[in-house]
Amino acid sequence: MTMALPVSKLWTMISILAGLLMTLAGSAGLFVNSTYAKETVNWATQGRGPDMVNLFLVAQILFISTCFVIKGSLRAFLVWLGTLVYLIYSYALYAFFIHFGSWFLAYVAILGLSFYAFIGSVLSLD
Repeated sequence: MTMALPVSKLWTMISILAGLLMTLAGSAGLFVNSTYAKETVNWATQGRGPDMVNLFLVAQILFISTCFVIKGSLRAFLVWLGTLVYLIYSYALYAFFIHFGSWFLAYVAILGLSFYAFIGSVLSLD
């Protein structure tokens, strides 16, 4: 189902930037041991689990749905919005509950970018 959605390219580009940062942060969480060095074993495990989901599932959903949103798909738009809500929730947890470390600014950037992409695209709807 395609239709002319009033989604600005600005919001889709912001979401792509958030997805790229999420890919970098998720890769660091999984493959760089110092990412969760200040955390307890429990918190480190709770950080690596979402990193795996974000890297191998959410990033692909975000990128694919963004491509279809650009083409005007209503279904992809709803999936894209849901993915942005997930990113807002997930990276709010990263930003506020993980100890300050080398990826803190990336967590805050992903949180902000996904929030602004969500709000901007929702406010542009009729």
